[in-house]
Amino acid sequence: GDAESAAQLLFSYQQRTAAFLLLVNIDEFRVMRWDRSGVIITEPVNYLRTIEGTRALLEVTYAFSKFSRARLGMDTTAVRLMEASCGWKRMDLLAQPSPDDLSYAEALFDRNIHEVFIDASVAATYVSGFPRYRLTVDGHDYLVGRPFFTKSGVVNRGTRGYIALEWETQRLVFLKDSWRVCKPGAEHEGAILSKLNEHGVQNIPTVIRYGDV
Repeated sequence: GDAESAAQLLFSYQQRTAAFLLLVNIDEFRVMRWDRSGVIITEPVNYLRTIEGTRALLEVTYAFSKFSRARLGMDTTAVRLMEASCGWKRMDLLAQPSPDDLSYAEALFDRNIHEVFIDASVAATYVSGFPRYRLTVDGHDYLVGRPFFTKSGVVNRGTRGYIALEWETQRLVFLKDSWRVCKPGAEHEGAILSKLNEHGVQNIPTVIRYGDV
């Protein structure tokens, strides 16, 4: 419904571990806490007819105002970039057309024509009006903007794909961000791909690095 759509919008727009929603229906309210495993909903409380109900609503809103960013569900491993930062400005620069940009075409070729090219998808992810973050993977910083791909819904692994700027090398890479499967013995996807790379298996992503945050 509308509540799930609102939660999905928060998760897709921000780096979050959870999201709280205050649902008001005429004279009753509920508190909802969403995360990737589901939602917890309180019993309805009438905030108009009783002093206790009014007090409960005031206490809830006051508690929200005092919560830390982590308790509010913000992912503290992701650092939001300010528009005045050099990282933000560098991303803006990369999104602008350049005479050195290489053309591209969706087709099959008999040989490699270029090792690197910039296409319109970069400009589409580094748009204004969308938050940008610094993510750290295995000790290396990556700057990301709007996701290139987002898994719809809330109750899932929250998979997102970014065209990320690797700050140390200033190269563009594809960064996959998702919650790990909570299952004993489950092997890390990055480890599996790395083994395939080592054995020369073709037509799979080349792993630069991977890790948990």
